[in-house]
Parts: sequence; structure tokens; C-alpha cells
Amino acid sequence: MRSVITVPRSSWLLGISVLLLFSLAACSSSESTTSNSATDSEPAPAPIERPAWNQGNDTYLIRLAPERGATYTTELTQSTTNNMMVQGNAFDTEQEQTVTQTLHVADYTEDGITTLETTTDRMQVDFSAPGGQGQSYDSADSTATGPIASALAPMIDKTLRLELNQGGAFVGNRDSLTAQVDSLMGENGPDSDMLIDPILNQFRFYPSEPVAVGDSWSKEVDMNVGVPLTVDATYTLDDVTDGTATVSVAVDINTNGAPLELGQLEAEAFLSGTQSGTMTIDLESGLTQSSEMSASVSGFAEFTPPGQNQMQEIDMDINTSTSFTSTRASEATTNGDAE
Repeated sequence: MRSVITVPRSSWLLGISVLLLFSLAACSSSESTTSNSATDSEPAPAPIERPAWNQGNDTYLIRLAPERGATYTTELTQSTTNNMMVQGNAFDTEQEQTVTQTLHVADYTEDGITTLETTTDRMQVDFSAPGGQGQSYDSADSTATGPIASALAPMIDKTLRLELNQGGAFVGNRDSLTAQVDSLMGENGPDSDMLIDPILNQFRFYPSEPVAVGDSWSKEVDMNVGVPLTVDATYTLDDVTDGTATVSVAVDINTNGAPLELGQLEAEAFLSGTQSGTMTIDLESGLTQSSEMSASVSGFAEFTPPGQNQMQEIDMDINTSTSFTSTRASEATTNGDAE
């Protein structure tokens, strides 16, 4: 029964870390102050012209080009059920979590490089499992203790800084990013190596060329979030109204028998599934305004318990719904408009 105890703890820690870094605004900043106006001794930077999102002929350039100094408040809510069968015993867990952050556009340069910073203002987690293993955590409670608090408390009010080009690709220093994540996670947090890929891939949904309503584009990425995944996503531009694009998303997920660590066990995961939903994008900035996603992943993991020779299986059926919203909290004035 040792594996029955170690599996769920690994599952919810992994689920929390994946949640935090898959949101389109999940990057973090130590300061929530804004830079909307220059001081008397420091004149405001000259406006920078951004590429026009309306390309004419009913085509649109969806690219990352936010205004320098703009600040947004984001909220990501996720609900997950994980139905597992471990050594013939059902082990069902549920997890609700909400992450509130402040996204700040620290810079936007003439060559189209955006620097984003985010403050993780609050995290709330409610995890339930059989056998009294459920836990709750709210970062607003400074007295909170337990494994979830130990893993997540170090992330509050910490800084993660990303430099991205207009296509959403990371153009900063990889070693520097790794050091940032190490600092963000703290001693009891997940291994930074398994969080780097989600950080780098979270903005890679932009099409490589202008698109019209009805057009689709695809992105395929390999990432490691504790288990190596192949993610094949297709995006379709459904509508453009008043500078807001509505995009539908269809994702195929596959682990292809990838190695997986379950507590003290080494296993191979054979999981596959889909994710679908819609997102709205502010075409002026290229930032996501909202999204509603649902995902279903199922399959099994094979492992050999310590001291045994017979391979066993853990059957898994994971269902997740995610809601994201972003609200602009300030007006920036240091970039020019290309319209």
C-alpha cells in the first residue's frame, strides 16, 4: 500500500505547478506599482510604434505587442478530478484552485521585444482525497502550514521576468530564467527543470502570418511537466469584433510511454487526451483577455513496487476545467499606436 500513499501527493503537487505555469498570464512580479508617468527628473520614453493588427482585406496580425507600463489583474480558476485505480483500490481526488496575479509590461522595444513581470498576489487551493489526505491552503493566511503551504508560499510576491518576441518565443537568457524559477519555487517546491518548458511555451500560440476569420494554424511542442508530453494544438480565428479576436482551441495530448516519477516509484505513463475551448485576445496588445478550457486525459502508468518483481498499473482518468480572465488596471501612454 506504500504506492497508494505516495501517488496522490505527487499528483496534486504536479497539478498545482502545471496550473501556475500554463496560464497565459502566469509569469510574476515583486512590485504591483505601475509606471504610467515619468517623474520630473526622468522624461517619458519616446513612443514606440507597434505593428498594426488590422492588415486590411479582412486579415489580422495576432502578435504580442503590449503597451509599455500597462498593468493587468488576472485570475485563473481550475477544477480537477482525478479518478485512479491503484492496486485494485479506487482513489479519487478533487482539487479546486484559484491564482490571482498582477501582470506588468515592464518594457516594449523598437525591435518588438516585450518584457513581462508578474506578481503572484494570492493562491487558494482546496484538495480532497480519501483517508483524510485532503488539504486546503490560502496564501492570505500567514499561519498556513502543511505540504501545500510549503510548496506554494515561496511563490507569493516573487518575481519572474520574461523577454518575448512578437511571436511569443522566449528570447532571454535560459540560465537566468532557470535561476529565477529556482528562487521562485523555494526548497520545497517542484524541480525547476520540469517547469521551464511550460513557462517558455505558454505564449507560443501566435500565428506566423496574418489570418482571416475562419483560418486555422497549428503549434506542436514537446514539454516536460514531470512527465514528457507532446502537445499538438490547433487554433481557429472565429470572430473579430471591436478589436477583440475570438479563437477556438483544440489540443491533443500524448505521453507516448514517457518516464514518470510517482513519489518513490519510477513508472512509465501511457496517457492521452484532449483539451478544447475558446479564448479572447485583445488585438491591440496581443494579450489574452479571457479563456474557458476543458480537458480530459486518461490512460495508465506501469510501475514495479519496491521489493517486488511483478509490474502493476495505475489507471487514471483526469478531467479539468479552467477559466481565465484579465482586466487592465492602468492606462499606459509611452507606446505609440499603429492604427
